[in-house]
Amino acid sequence: MTDDRIPSDDELLQYLKDSLDNSVEVTDDAIDMLMAGYDIVHADTIEAELTFDSLAAVGVRSGDGGLRQLRFEHGSVRIDVDLNDTALTCTGRVEPVGGALQLEQIGGVRDVEVSTGGAFDEVVEGVGPFRLTYEVEGVTVSTDWMQFGSAEA
Repeated sequence: MTDDRIPSDDELLQYLKDSLDNSVEVTDDAIDMLMAGYDIVHADTIEAELTFDSLAAVGVRSGDGGLRQLRFEHGSVRIDVDLNDTALTCTGRVEPVGGALQLEQIGGVRDVEVSTGGAFDEVVEGVGPFRLTYEVEGVTVSTDWMQFGSAEA
């Protein structure tokens, strides 16, 4: 039995896409609901622990266009991320090398090219939250949801 008052995942995604496309303000509650639903659907993905955040280490952002450094870890898997608010780029390095890295956003998922040394450099299109997912050695690990200009990882 379904409750007609609760929107489906597809309806929530469409609402969020329409809101972003039409610059309609999306409430924090709507984003939280979407992210929670997305995480339930992708329950086989392990969320890595945020072990370093330059914002927390310094206490303040370095002004407009600042660079924020984050490190996520789970077991032997490490994802280092540098967020550049000005260029809207997400660069970094993954360990161990040899896995498949993807960038997930509301609008979909795309592969991220990783060098033989584990480095990556990706432009993030649009606004809104995104996360990185890295599949290596039989495990899929994801970062927290991130957003440019936000104090949340």
